[in-house]
Formats: sequence, C-alpha cells, structure tokens
Amino acid sequence: QDTKELVTVSNHQVMVTWRFDPLSCISVIRGHTDWVELLLRTPGINPEIISAGADSTVRRWHSPTPLYPQLYSFKDTMYGHQGSVCCGTVNEEGTMVFTGGDDSVIRGWSLDDSVNEATTDVGEVCKFVMEGHDGRVTGMCTLYHYIISVANDQCVRIWDGNTGTLWKVIEDAHMAAINDVAANPENGTFATCGSDGKGFIWAYDPCEMLGSMIGHSAEVSKVRWCGAHSAWVTASDDNTLRMWQGEDGLPLMKDAALRAQGYDMPEFEGEPIIMKLNTERFSAMEVLEADGWVVVGLSDSSVVVLDLTREVVLQVYQGHNDQVRSMVVIPEKNQILTAGWDHSIRVWSLRARSRKDTAGKAAPPTKGASLVNLANAVPTEEEQANRPFAEKVPPLDPMSLKFETTLFKSWDREEVTDAMTREQNRETQKEKGHMSWILRCIEEGNEDALASSKKAWKKPHRRPGDGTAAAAAPAGARAAGRGADPKAVSGKGPKHAPGGKEKD
Repeated sequence: QDTKELVTVSNHQVMVTWRFDPLSCISVIRGHTDWVELLLRTPGINPEIISAGADSTVRRWHSPTPLYPQLYSFKDTMYGHQGSVCCGTVNEEGTMVFTGGDDSVIRGWSLDDSVNEATTDVGEVCKFVMEGHDGRVTGMCTLYHYIISVANDQCVRIWDGNTGTLWKVIEDAHMAAINDVAANPENGTFATCGSDGKGFIWAYDPCEMLGSMIGHSAEVSKVRWCGAHSAWVTASDDNTLRMWQGEDGLPLMKDAALRAQGYDMPEFEGEPIIMKLNTERFSAMEVLEADGWVVVGLSDSSVVVLDLTREVVLQVYQGHNDQVRSMVVIPEKNQILTAGWDHSIRVWSLRARSRKDTAGKAAPPTKGASLVNLANAVPTEEEQANRPFAEKVPPLDPMSLKFETTLFKSWDREEVTDAMTREQNRETQKEKGHMSWILRCIEEGNEDALASSKKAWKKPHRRPGDGTAAAAAPAGARAAGRGADPKAVSGKGPKHAPGGKEKD
C-alpha cells in the first residue's frame, strides 16, 4: 500500500508486479473514425460531452450511472457538416450546441431529448444553419444569448443564439486569419487572437475595440479568460504563455498577481507573467477557474497543468498517441477530458498538487524560473531523497518465473527477452514434435502406442529411488504381479477368454 504496487500470480506460472499511477488515463472513449478536433460539455453536475472531428460527425456522450463517473456511453450522432468540424460552443441553458468547420457553415443542434424523440428525421435535430463566413470557421464562444464566431476570413460575426440570425459583423478584425475567440461574461467583453501575432479585446455592444495584447513574437493560437486572476491567457507558437489585464490588454505583472495571493515581493516588480516551455506549439488550452491553473496540450502529445503566476509545472499527463486538439474540465467530477488525433477521448483524474505547503500557504516563486524545460528537468538532491520508494525503485518487468535461466542475470530488457524467446522456442518445438508423433500414430493405426503414452501421461510422477524394483520392471511383469495372465499381456495367449467368449 505504501509503494502503490500489487503482485499477482496465476496458474500459468506467471508473477506480475503492477504499479498504480494516479496520473494515468482512467477511461478511454472510442467511436470517432478520424481525428477528434472538438470537445464540449453541457452545464450541470453530470454534464453531457459533445465531440466532433474530421469524420464530419457530432457525437453525444453521457455518464449512465453516478457509481462510475469515469465511464461515458454513446448517446447520439448528428450529421450535416461537410468536412472537418473543428470548433463549437454550447449555449448557457445547455439546450443547443453550435458547431463550425471546414465548410464555412455554423450549425445549431438541439440537445432537448424530448423534442428530438418526437422527430422522425435525423436532420431535423439541426435547428439552425448559419452561413456568412468565407473560409474555415476556427473559433466560437457564447456570451449571454449571443454566439460569437471567427474564421480565416479575418471577420468576427455575432449571432443571435435564439433565432440563428446574424446580428453584427466586425470586418478585418485582424490582419491575418483569426485562430480563436473567448468571452468574459463578467463585463460582456470577448477577445480574439490571430496569425498576425496579436490579440484584441472587444465590447459586444457597441462592437468596438477596448485594448490590444501585443508581445508575442509568433502566431497566437489560443486565448482563454481566467476569472481567478481577472486576466486573459494566450498561447503562442513562440512557445510562451502570457497573461494580460482584462480591461486594457496590458501585460499582467507578477508582483500584482502575487500581491492578490497574499505575497508582498517587490523583487518581481515590473516583471510580466510569462512562461516558456520546450514545445513546438500549444495544441489545446483550458483554464481551471477555481484555482486559475492553465491546462495545455504540447506537441509531444502530453497534457500539462501549470500555475502561471508561480511559474510551476503541477502535473504532466501522458497517454495519447498523437497531438491533443481539444479538452474540457469537469470540476464537479474532478476530471479532465482530452481528445486528439489518435481518434480517442481520454478521461483523467485531476490530481494536481495543492498550491499550499504544510504551513497552509503556497511556496513563494523563484525569480528567473520562467523558462521551463520538461524534457531536461533534473530533480535536486533533496527532491530525490524525499521521493517515495515506488518512484525511486523502478518496477520489475513482467516475466515468467518458469524460465529459471533468466532470474539471476542482469535485468537488461533485450537480454531477458532473448532468453525467454529461446526457451519458449524450445518448448514450442517439443510440443510440435509430440503432436506430430500423435498424428503419425493415428494415421498408422498404432493404438497400442497411443494407449501406453496416455497411461504414462496419467501416471503420477515418481522421484528417483521411489517404486524400487517394481518401478523399473517391465510392463508385463508388473501386470503379472497384479494377477493378470502374462501371456495375455504379451499378446501370446489364447485369443478367447475362459467361457468361449471373444475378448473385448
């Protein structure tokens, strides 16, 4: 229990050592036949999950029982898009989901099961078809009852979510394609980011620019609102994450953020919040509203939980076989769901380390620690000494204990594998030879040999020295000792048994 390890044995002469990893995937949802580009959730304690991707379908998933909150069951499939579906949003009531993608069309789907069951045509589930963008729709968000969408045509369009009609358009909002959009429901603003390396803050009524977020040196791919710090978070292809003030878009200073957490550290005055990771790009991003932590997907298919204000990597989740393209956070279930190019949706348990230490207060950050290299991170001697035994001692590779020749050799993986392969080949050759001999006896009709082989197989094993002379005596002598006719045993006696009946 202390090492979180389990040892199991079976009647196949195999002993396996298992280790429980709290950061491993606890459930895998499969159903899409191509890349999964979008994950959404509905409001509520037990939300539905909406997924979509390159197979042009929008799928609904639900948790059928509260006893197993990590299990999700398929509920429905919605068809209508032509091409990949890469963005979407759910209205505040959770009754409609809006999706967009390569076909430049936004579709509004009804999530009201009572209405859907009354319809006979699957296509009737699509309530709205909103056309207007000239290019791929790349981002969507919900602000009150409005749906805000952005696309490669450099325009921002605001739709009425109740009727599906276009309300306002912001032409040439960026000088290049717009990659993402996010809303701040606290004051009715939203932010956009684009391939021009800039981000802008907008008011929805009237549609005017309130501020700009300038500082990235490459394309800005993601933007999210962080309510815990009242700031915008952006991710860029320059491998950096930055935080910006919510009102005017100026860089959020570290001393101000730490002061809000109860620290007075003047040495961080004038230093903006910026964190750089060794990744080619950020493929997905979400914010944990309760703590202000940021969850990002990296180019190595891993998912990382970060505390930007303290510049700390809290957890790293690994399990996807390709890039993670979208994610949702379900704090009600303490879960993070991720989807990616490996055609799967994975469920993770949110077990990030607490920001508070034993004194009940978060450890102060270290100046100059903004450049984080996950691949080359080396623990200090103190951290190495305080690691639990299960992390300091590597687990044993599962192997069969019947191959004694490998037990006292070095635990080199290739050497052990080669030894086990040679032993298994010898066992396989023995079995093949025995089966060939049995088939040959059957073809030749040699039933006596088969019968004697069967008796020898059923006879209990004798250790050397047991059985004395009877064990080494011929079969005929042992049969004679039990009262049988030795001539009959040897095949030289009469053909008929006493009484004139033919012997069976």
